[in-house]
Amino acid sequence: MLLAIFAAQIARTGANLDQIVDRVKKAIPGIHIQMTFDTLEYLRRGGRLGKAQAFLGSLLKVNPVLGIKDGEAFPIARPRNRAQATDFLVDFVKSFR
Repeated sequence: MLLAIFAAQIARTGANLDQIVDRVKKAIPGIHIQMTFDTLEYLRRGGRLGKAQAFLGSLLKVNPVLGIKDGEAFPIARPRNRAQATDFLVDFVKSFR
């Protein structure tokens, strides 16, 4: 979604399609996606976690932080509650200042 907004902003400056494509391709390596979940249920349903992992994670109240790179999700951190997961993401965003 953010790349589409970026492309639209470039287009408004009068750039042609080739220029837009070139700038968007150059921007892709700088994109970082991280997320956390309240429940592990959807990760289990989607096949990202096995039943045992989801069960243990729920018992321990783990709120994993995942990232996406090249279309694949990977674990970044395993905070023990929602507040810690949110703090982790806030610190991640602050690191770009």
